[in-house]
Parts: sequence; structure tokens; C-alpha cells
Amino acid sequence: GHDQSHNNIPETLGRNYLKTCDSNAIIINNSDNITSALWYLQAVKGYRRDVNVVNTGLLNYDRHLNELRKGGGGRKPLPFAYQPERYAGNRRTFATYKQEAGVVDKKQHYSLSTILNFIGKPDQNTKVQVQTGQEINFYPTKHWHLPPPADKDLNEPLNFELKTNILSKAELMVFDLIRANNWERPVYFAKMSNSVVFKSLKPFLEQEGILYRLTPEKHQDWYPIYVNSKAMYPNLMKNYSWGNLNKTNVHISPGLRKLSNRFRDTYISLGNALLKQDKLDSAIKVMDTGLAVMPAKNITRDYQWVPYVQIYYRANAAGKGKRLGRKKLDAIKQSLTYYAHLPKTYQTHYSSKVQKRVNHLKIMHRLAKEAEQQQFKTRIKVLLNSYQ
Repeated sequence: GHDQSHNNIPETLGRNYLKTCDSNAIIINNSDNITSALWYLQAVKGYRRDVNVVNTGLLNYDRHLNELRKGGGGRKPLPFAYQPERYAGNRRTFATYKQEAGVVDKKQHYSLSTILNFIGKPDQNTKVQVQTGQEINFYPTKHWHLPPPADKDLNEPLNFELKTNILSKAELMVFDLIRANNWERPVYFAKMSNSVVFKSLKPFLEQEGILYRLTPEKHQDWYPIYVNSKAMYPNLMKNYSWGNLNKTNVHISPGLRKLSNRFRDTYISLGNALLKQDKLDSAIKVMDTGLAVMPAKNITRDYQWVPYVQIYYRANAAGKGKRLGRKKLDAIKQSLTYYAHLPKTYQTHYSSKVQKRVNHLKIMHRLAKEAEQQQFKTRIKVLLNSYQ
């Protein structure tokens, strides 16, 4: 049966989040799972109370915003610039983008403060009527910039483009927190793929492990994310601990599985960053550790194996790549056999899943071919031929 007696996984993963942070940090995230684990660690275990945990889901509520402003429970007050009357009740539930002729210079980027002060004005001429007849605040440009840090000369301003035409109160308040904090305290984001704040600020984010630190530096090579391997390597290799994730008989809830998959992705992005720097031995060590702390048996999403296999091959560890690839091959074969035996009506529904696995086979075929692993290459080819 499943062993739930030591299922301390949320707590263990929560500690990893807090271990990533410098002192007095602010963590911005949108997961109730993570938030409750972090609050529990701070309130009950007294662990890392210097860190403020901000759950964006709660920033739409003025009561919660006022609690964050006050601090309490051992936590520091958070520095919002907007006063309570700016966000009370249904004020500024949304702000929308509206081009205003003559108000802004299209070639210029405007500071967070200038824009938020404009949205925060109490007068009518900063409002626009929407289809529902409601009047809501607007912003006349999506070309914004972050405040420059006081102690640092910048090569270029911290310009970015807002990736949305509509901002919720919660998103406004995150931007407000960033401008009011003004680089005083370190700010970290959890991965929030669907968050417009996260997307818009990506060029300034550095992955340091499970969290992404906001920096006053615009990275040229920020896509898909800029990895700070100096900070990330020690986190993944020694600072983080994994509780029971590496035991195969532990029952993992879907929410936790999603979290642990996210941790596995961190090994992949560090491995790829090290390959780029030609640190092949380190990349191999990172893959080995990633598989040791979360064994393949515990991975439900088989597509997470492919980058591992790829990194091994690219780091000249073709033997390891092939060993993992063989396991992967069996899993793909099982999936494809399963899909092939479904009634025809279902098969169209699953065609994208089949295609995904065929693509994985093609990647592995190419890797085996480049490494001159004839036998393995042939095995993959046989499977490929039966599904193309």
C-alpha cells in the first residue's frame, strides 16, 4: 500500500522555497498549495519569518491588502504606495489599456510610478466607459520601465512592454509593491506561467532554483528564462532536500505532483544552462542528482524524460542517455499501444498525444544516430515506422 505516514512533502518543498531566498525577501506566488505550506512553516515551525509570502489570488481583497500593509504575526509590513482608499471595495477592480492621442510619446517608456499614479488619480478624466457602462481607470501606454536602483549605474533603462490590455487589482498591486519596495528587499516570483506580471517582467528575472529573482538587469538571453547557475547549482545540489519524493511507495496528490514536476523542470533548465557554458561534467552531475531525488518511476509526465536524455547526449554521456532512453522507449511503446487499441472515435481525441510521443522518438532517433548507437537507433526506427 501507499505509505502516507511521512508524507511531509508540502513542508519539505516549502522549505526549499524559503531556502532559495535572501534575508527579508518577498515571495510572490499564485498557488494556494505553496502559500499554505509556507504560512504553516512560518507560523507553526517559526521557520524564516523574515520572508513575506504574497499570494496574488488574495490581492483582489482590500481586507487582505490592509493586513499585508500592517504586517503582524512576526511578519514585516509590506510597502504599498497605494493608500487603502485607492483599492477599497470595488475601486480599481480592473484597469484597461486605452490609447490617448497626445497624452503619451509613443517612443518613450514611462516609469511604474508615473503610470500607477495616473491609474490612481481620483478624477474622472483618467477613467473610460466600458461596454457594461462601468467607468474604469485606464493606462495610456504599455511601454513601462522599472525604477532604477539608487546604488547602481545602469547601462540601459529597465524598459519592458506590458503584455496585456487589462490589469486586475491584484496585478496592479504587485506592480505597486515593486515600485514602492524600490529594490530595498529582494523580490522573488514563483513560476506563474499565466501571470501577465511574470510574463512582462521576464527579461529581468533570474532563475535561482524553484524561484525567480527580480533584478535591476535586463538580460539579452532571457528566453525561455535567464538562469543564474552560480546561485542555482548549490540550491539544487545541496541546499534543497526532498523528503519522500524519492521513495516509490509514497502516495503523491495531483497538486503535489504538479509541484514536484516543477522541481524536476528546474534540473532541466540548470542542465541546459551549464551545457551553454560548456560545463559538461556539471551538467551530467545535475541530471544524475535530478533523477536520484525524483526517480523515473515517480514521473507521470513522460515528456519530462526527453530533456534529460538530450542533456546526457549533449554532455557526451551517450551511455547514460541511452540507458534512460531505453526506459523511455518502453514507456512510449506502452502508451502508443494503448492509444492504438482504443476505439476509432477516441483515437482522434488522442492524436495530439500520439504525435507528441512520435516527436520524442524522432528526437531520440537523431541522438542515437549522432552517437553512432546502431542497435538502439534501429530499435527506435522500428517503433517509429509502425506509427508514421
